[in-house]
Amino acid sequence: MDYKEKSFNNHSQPDRRPRSNDYPEVYYPPVALEIPQSSHTLNKEYGSSIAPFSPVSQLSNSAPYYPPTNFRNPPPPISPPPIYRLQERPPRRRRAYRICIWLLVVLVVVFATTGGVIGGIYGAKALQSKTSNNDAGQAKAPSTNSSTSSDSQTEPSVATPKFASIASAKCFNETFLQVYYLESTTLKASMFDGASWSDLGDLEPSISPRQKSPMAAISWVLDSNVQLRLYYFDAKNREIELAGSCTGGGPPCTWTTATMLQATGISANSSLTAVYWEDPVTGVEVRTTWQNTNGKLAGSVFTRGSWSADIPFVDAMPGTPIAANVDSSSTPFVIRVWYRSPNSDLSRIQYNSTDPGWKSPDPTITVGNTTNLDPYAPIGVGFVPVNASSNTSEYTGLYAIQGDKQPVVVDSTDNGTTYSTSSNMLGAGDDAGGAIAALGWTDPADKGLRSIRVFFSKDGNIQEMAQRGDKWTVGSVLGKS
Repeated sequence: MDYKEKSFNNHSQPDRRPRSNDYPEVYYPPVALEIPQSSHTLNKEYGSSIAPFSPVSQLSNSAPYYPPTNFRNPPPPISPPPIYRLQERPPRRRRAYRICIWLLVVLVVVFATTGGVIGGIYGAKALQSKTSNNDAGQAKAPSTNSSTSSDSQTEPSVATPKFASIASAKCFNETFLQVYYLESTTLKASMFDGASWSDLGDLEPSISPRQKSPMAAISWVLDSNVQLRLYYFDAKNREIELAGSCTGGGPPCTWTTATMLQATGISANSSLTAVYWEDPVTGVEVRTTWQNTNGKLAGSVFTRGSWSADIPFVDAMPGTPIAANVDSSSTPFVIRVWYRSPNSDLSRIQYNSTDPGWKSPDPTITVGNTTNLDPYAPIGVGFVPVNASSNTSEYTGLYAIQGDKQPVVVDSTDNGTTYSTSSNMLGAGDDAGGAIAALGWTDPADKGLRSIRVFFSKDGNIQEMAQRGDKWTVGSVLGKS
């Protein structure tokens, strides 16, 4: 043995292989294998028990492999673990268990549905039998026993207002007043000829108004006779005009055949209002306002002897109340329309003939000191223009009935810039949020004082409340039943 050989045997070399605690654990991914047709070969041997591909990190839990160092003849590289792993076929017991659960659920649903149908049939038969027994026993005297079973108790029905709507009109420069009121589908009217009121009774137009139809009215004097126009919706929700005339301030009055103005496009919950003026070129012009099916205020326009559809001009709350007024019987004029905005604020928009186009000059109208004023409650408006001879400023009065059945007054004396609110001035009516109408004017024969008339249901009739200046008095009772 030579020195080198002996030295090698006598002196062992230090183990320079790295320890696992000398280096941080580092993951070295295995070399990707290409196994052509391997899945085909395995499928032949094992059938369908081949597991799907699993990430390499799930194939082996052994410690990371570090190759040895300082070997003269290093060992061959270690093959990475296979990318496929065999697993046993899952037992069929769990699958059968799930099928049993689903079958149980289906059976429960079927039995419950069948029981509900059978119970409903027997319940309907029992109710029919009970109703027949109650009908047969209505002629018997009621029992004096104050206690009743819960089955025989019924909730009280909501009271339906006697008058679904009220409309009023006045001829310019004349104290001729007209009031129309709808009782179910029966149209009635009363007229003031400058001296006293007269009830006209049922009008019976050729096209009847539908139940709960809103109404609007206008009137003017032509050849010493009062010309009357009334607007409403029929059973098909079409806009109808009923025309009439009266001798002097009326009665007697005659009515012509009702005419259809608009057949479609009107919201089923729309309100209705109308104004008129006279133009030296085109003659009498009329504008009605209602809400269309898109939620905008629109209407119909009569000019140069024919009717046409108005252009929608502002968005409004669905079912908004609408009230309107015109400040003059001839051009120039200003039309003012009050309504509820999409967020239910009481608002105003106006059309000035000297500056065409609809504009909203007013801020939101504040209704204060009220008790649950329904935003859908109808609005009556009494507007009094500036009267230079009596030195009176423009006056706007809005009227609606609160939840406590008290009419509330929202008025302004400065061109609608600010409003004040008052209640308990007109006396309680029959219906919370009920029908109401109003008129306003100044009469030179009355020293130019402001005159307001408000009409609403009270004690089953139409009550007139009159304001002269700032003082309210109880007026006439119309449509006495």
